[in-house]
Order: sequence, then structure tokens, then C-alpha cells
Amino acid sequence: MSGAVVVTGASRGIGRRIAEELLDRSRPVVLVARSREPLEELAGDRENAFVLTRDLVDDPDIVGPATKLAGPLGGLVHAAGVALHAPLAEVTDRQIEVMHRLHFVAPLVMARSLARAGRAASIVHIASTLGLRPAPGRLVYSATKAALISMTRTLALELASSGTRVNAVAPGAVDTEMMSRADLEALAPRHPLGIGAPSDVAGAALYLLDAPWATGTILTLDGGLTAG
Repeated sequence: MSGAVVVTGASRGIGRRIAEELLDRSRPVVLVARSREPLEELAGDRENAFVLTRDLVDDPDIVGPATKLAGPLGGLVHAAGVALHAPLAEVTDRQIEVMHRLHFVAPLVMARSLARAGRAASIVHIASTLGLRPAPGRLVYSATKAALISMTRTLALELASSGTRVNAVAPGAVDTEMMSRADLEALAPRHPLGIGAPSDVAGAALYLLDAPWATGTILTLDGGLTAG
């Protein structure tokens, strides 16, 4: 795969680790997040790092601006996400809107822009095991991640003829800022190999980014959570 790689959600957690590994491999990377300071700290003085501050909920069409910064794009890793968990009776309209737009609308808009650019690319979405096996109190998050998984498979079929590959990683519980300490402690016994780390997911994402014969793959990475 040639060309720059866009990584959304690059300011922290899984997205940051993916961006770090790409930068360490001397790949040109467009770092995308809402806050500029952590992106600039990550970029440092690296010539292969490009900072793009954007709220994808409000303005997801970043392919054009990213191309202007870094040149033709060869890859996109959509790691930006938000977990606004609540039981059904307490779910707000804003929570529905934010998770729908970030987990479904934003990756769809970005894939459309890449397709319109007419350049073959590799797209990797960071989904969730909750998109495959939902849980009470996680309704909107689970549903929007399930939509992302369905989109991944459909895009893989639609874009294969153009040479674009589309895959996803579906992690279980990962020790990031998004997960509360209480949730991690409660979920740990359900993962036979324990809670995951951002580096675990980053390794899987980088594999799919460059795997030439993988498309439509949903790579479950959960320490055995869904094995039984």
C-alpha cells in the first residue's frame, strides 16, 4: 500500500497507538482528532506526521483536507469512537446522534470520498465485540458498532473491483481512557486471556491495513471473550 494513512481518534487510546506504530515505521500519517495539543505532541518534529483537527461528528468529510496536507491517500484507519452507555429509558437524543454520526455516518462519508477520488486504498474500522454480541445498557453503542460491521462487509464487496479493501477489528475490553476502572474489573473475568492493551489492537489493525488478500474480514480480538 502506498500513500499516506489517515488515523482518526489519534489523540489517545487505540487510535494513538496505531498512529505511533505507523509513524515508527516511517509511514506518512495524518493524525485526526478534536484536540490539537495531543496530536502536536505525538507528531513532534517528525516530517511524516500531519496534524488535522476535526470534530467528525459535525464535519466528517476529511479526505480532501487530509490529501492537501499529506498527498494521495493509501489508507484510512477509523479508530475514533465514543461510549455513551445508558439503559434504554435514560438514552438521550444527543447520545443517539453522536454515536450514530461517529460510528456510522463518519466512516461512510470518508469511504465515499475515497471512492470518488478514484484511488485504491485500504480501510480499517475499529468496531467492537458489542457489535457482534450486544449487552444490556449498551444499546446505542452496540447497534452503531453493528452497523459499522455491516458497512465494512458491504463496502468490501462494492469496492473490491476498484482495488480498495475494507476490513475491521472487533476488540473486546481494552484498557484505554474510554473504559472505566470499574468496567475493566467487572469484565476481566470474562476474558480468559485478560483485558487487552491498545498495542494488541494496533497490531491487528496494521496487519489488515497491509494484508493484500483480506477484505470484508471482521477480526475478533478479545482474549477469548466470545470463544464460548
